[in-house]
Amino acid sequence: ELNAETMKSFFDFLEESGITAMADGFIENDDQIRGIYELDKVGKLNVYYDGMVRFWNYEDLPEKIAKLREYQKLYTTDHIKINTMKLFLDGTNETGNVASIEELNDSPGNYGEIMMEEEELVDCFLLCNREGLDLHIHMVGDRAFRTACDAVEKAQALAAGAGEAWVCRPVFAHCESVHPSDMGRPAGLGIYV
Repeated sequence: ELNAETMKSFFDFLEESGITAMADGFIENDDQIRGIYELDKVGKLNVYYDGMVRFWNYEDLPEKIAKLREYQKLYTTDHIKINTMKLFLDGTNETGNVASIEELNDSPGNYGEIMMEEEELVDCFLLCNREGLDLHIHMVGDRAFRTACDAVEKAQALAAGAGEAWVCRPVFAHCESVHPSDMGRPAGLGIYV
């Protein structure tokens, strides 16, 4: 159960440890963000909290953006900011579903799983950009990393071609395996890794 009472000890621990800000991987439910807001309203949220709303694909992105807007309206404070969409692009090495350019070592013929191909991801970036939202992506494998870089590059070009400013901040989390030829791409594309 995530509410003000059950989360207070966690936020106390952050404060005691000298942590002044956090980015939450994704907001689990309405009770969680309401509880964080309640802690802040009584002066017991002593960190800056950056919340994210998870989506699964382009089809559900508009609905999830609407949920983010609701959270912004209800819960934004000096300490609480919610301006980021969250996507899991692949799995993990441990579960054997990381999106890989080459076959996974322990599983011939297995290149892992990618939850979204480049064209759909481009559409997601363009929609987030138009909405003024950032996009935070979980990725572990080199194929996920390359696909996401390609999508950012293409989305930025399409936005520029349409006369739209690029305001979306892409954040790539984990990036455990990156092909050497892709190592320098984030710097050129404004991607935070």
